Amino acid sequence: MPCYKLIKESRGHSMMDLLVEFRQKLAREEFEDVIKVLWAIWENRNRQWNNQPYMSRAQFFGVGLGYIWRDWSGNIVSTGMKFLPVCCPVIVAEAKAVVSALQDRPMTMYNSYEIRSDCKQLVDDISANDSFLGTAQPIVNQIKRHLGFSSCTKFIHVKRAHNVGAHNLAKRSLENKFTHSFYNSFPDWLAIVCKADLSNSL
Repeated sequence: MPCYKLIKESRGHSMMDLLVEFRQKLAREEFEDVIKVLWAIWENRNRQWNNQPYMSRAQFFGVGLGYIWRDWSGNIVSTGMKFLPVCCPVIVAEAKAVVSALQDRPMTMYNSYEIRSDCKQLVDDISANDSFLGTAQPIVNQIKRHLGFSSCTKFIHVKRAHNVGAHNLAKRSLENKFTHSFYNSFPDWLAIVCKADLSNSL
């Protein structure tokens, strides 16, 4: 087949680039043959992969958000989890979690505070004054323009291991497609997670 030579000479960086190049250089019948062969190779490869996990589309559709408000001593004031039936890049999901936390700010948290996120790109984008930030631009602007954001003294990056509590909330929200805020009293599972997370968060 002529496609082998085309693959070798291709300048494409993705499968889509390769297919577009094939379509431009091959006759329609040859192009259809290439598609059939590639499809057969892909199917054969999948058949050799045993115990394939089944994931329905519904399981992929959505994002879970989690956030924790603590006082300056590290005590939990409130927590929240929110399920959004959307698909979005990680930075947008992280930014939406910050917006949700700002909207759910406890009444007792009227003084200055700092925000900690394990998404370095979000922290960098919040700190930058760039006019173009890509897909995160609208949600980053929403954070900066939020009335409560003026009380934020620091927006800092922390390691994922130092943000376990918020991630557990986000994971539980996604698994159960659940939105809820906790004030004053917290379920046992949340208290255990947050207690373990406390030493890393201070």
